[in-house]
Formats: sequence, C-alpha cells, structure tokens
Amino acid sequence: MKAVVVPKQGASAEVHSDIEVPEPNDDQILVKCIYTAVDPLDAMMASYGLLVESWPMVPGCDAAGIVVKAGKNAVNALGKQFQEGDEVFGCTRIAAKGHSAWQEYVRMLACLWSEM
Repeated sequence: MKAVVVPKQGASAEVHSDIEVPEPNDDQILVKCIYTAVDPLDAMMASYGLLVESWPMVPGCDAAGIVVKAGKNAVNALGKQFQEGDEVFGCTRIAAKGHSAWQEYVRMLACLWSEM
C-alpha cells in the first residue's frame, strides 16, 4: 500500500508504495482511509520525534473511511459489532506502526471509532 513516511527525525516526508497492509486482531478494525487531517502534532512528531515509537514512521492522528475488515470482538462505543462497509471516523493510535492515518489502510481499536 502507499503511505507517507518520515524516515528519521527531522527528515522530509516521502511517499512509499511498499508498505505492508496491517492486519487487525480480534478487537480491531481495518479501515480504508478516505479522509485524513493534517494536525500540528504530526509536524511535532516528524520534527522532534515526539511520541514516536520507532523510525521510520507514518504520521497521521485523525482518519475517516470505510471498514474493510472487522475482528470478531470489534464493537463501536454503543456495543454494536462493526461490519464491512461501515463508515467510521476517529483518532488513531499515534505514531504506532500500522495505526497511522497517512496510509491507505489503518488498523484501529474498534472502541475508539463511531459510525458516521
């Protein structure tokens, strides 16, 4: 999949097309990102390494899109099971591999998402 990647602290962002699509576990959903925000936190992570677990990293804190895969225990805040095709939005797990929003598919803890 494609993603915007920051190879190391202070480096310029690059577009990569060889990023592995993340796989959700039983409590997560996999979302095809349709919209993402540019947040000041993204710039701070790239420039200063703030909250970055490891390099290279994919920025992106906020995403909206469509569920393409749901774990068997993935439920929304109202306790409803997520289904393929559900429209969702939310905040991602910041700077964690597979969870960042500046990539085509993002893995999320289902409890953090709400239907649009």
